[in-house]
Amino acid sequence: MDKLHMMTACMATALGAAQPALAQSCKPPPAPPPQAARPKPPQSRPVIPACVDAATQISHCTKGEVERYNADIGAYNRQVGAFNDGSKAYVAELNRWVDAVNDYAQCELKAVNTGLPTP
Repeated sequence: MDKLHMMTACMATALGAAQPALAQSCKPPPAPPPQAARPKPPQSRPVIPACVDAATQISHCTKGEVERYNADIGAYNRQVGAFNDGSKAYVAELNRWVDAVNDYAQCELKAVNTGLPTP
């Protein structure tokens, strides 16, 4: 702002000239998603049975041991799938919250700028 406009604004303020009205009040953002909404990670992956040779990865397991391990892996994979779905939903909720916070900040910024004197 050049000196002339600054002096004019100061004089107008000093003389009680009307200032522009502030924008309507801004809607505060909602609270962030609760920590309880954060998905719980799956339990640790099932341990490879001892009947599998660690060096060669060759199985010497009985049919029952293989079936139990496969069932454990299936349950683990379902937990991972549920965790992934829950994570996506949680991130979507976080993004909605971030958008609401940004909208609020932009509204407040606009309200502050509306109250500034114009040259």
